Amino acid sequence: IYETEGLMFIGQAPSDKSVGEGYIRAFISHRGSSAFLHQSLTEAGIYDEEMPYFTNWDKGFDNDIDQMRALEEEIKVLEPRKIICLGNEVQEKTGIGGGTIEHPAYVTRFHSKDYRFYIDKIKQIANED
Repeated sequence: IYETEGLMFIGQAPSDKSVGEGYIRAFISHRGSSAFLHQSLTEAGIYDEEMPYFTNWDKGFDNDIDQMRALEEEIKVLEPRKIICLGNEVQEKTGIGGGTIEHPAYVTRFHSKDYRFYIDKIKQIANED
């Protein structure tokens, strides 16, 4: 169960394999880049400390104003201690500066199989004040 003052991860959009419906449809699934993100969070020790909250920028609205309003509502309710955007595109759209890591799909497509840098970056950003 998610608790306030935890980590919040914001992805771009849910895939057809993601969980939830409509407004609360999270981008996380057990496949592809989501599975890689889960594995990286596990190896970074995040799940040993807390259960992060996962959401996405694309809430199904047809304009950025409504997308942002919906995201702001989530943030207000959850009061996360840190918001981490998955990818520069999400950070640019939201203007949220808590931290940005590469989108897991980008990492698995364009980096070598040595993912230690990604796990280390997750640790660093999650623990920064």
